[in-house]
Amino acid sequence: NTVARFKSSLTPQTDNTYDLGENTTPLRWRTGYFGTSVYTGNLVFDLTNDVIIQATAPAAARTYTIPDFGSNDTFVGLAATQTLTNKTLTSPDINGGTADSLTSLSIRSSGTGAFDVTFANTENLTTGRTLTIKLNDAARTIDIAGNLTLASSFTTSGANALTLTTTGATNITLPTTGTLLTTARQISTTSPLAGGGDLSADRTLSIG
Repeated sequence: NTVARFKSSLTPQTDNTYDLGENTTPLRWRTGYFGTSVYTGNLVFDLTNDVIIQATAPAAARTYTIPDFGSNDTFVGLAATQTLTNKTLTSPDINGGTADSLTSLSIRSSGTGAFDVTFANTENLTTGRTLTIKLNDAARTIDIAGNLTLASSFTTSGANALTLTTTGATNITLPTTGTLLTTARQISTTSPLAGGGDLSADRTLSIG
């Protein structure tokens, strides 16, 4: 009879008391087919170690939609260590971690235009390299209106501001050592000026 095939009748007499199927033997139903909805408090997967899926009661009725992934896939866990590919994050707040092997990195302009400053590596590196930026524990500003090319180190000595003013395109060749002359102060020298002396007034320098 029908009652013998169920732990209870199909219409329970009390709420949340009777089981559909037998849990102690166990006698279980194999497959269930439902046309619309199934209401349950928890969803339990009967494995070697049970997996229980449960939801926190929301403030209002919610609908959680599982989209078509396009292929077999795996859910992403909030605290799980997983590798994500082909993901687009919109306005994320990333607090820590490591970003490596990036193919593009850009920062949105703070102005009214929706434009980015893109950082790019255009050379063929033979191994991993590190660009180290030291601010000496203070806020700094880099303001450039042209390209900057250095063939080797460029170092200034002394904690003083330095301004180089040009009136046009120019090239300057500097010796390996020595002191540059200036027209704003007296210069004392012993060589190569004949007889030595001070350039403290107008002088005529003859080059033979």
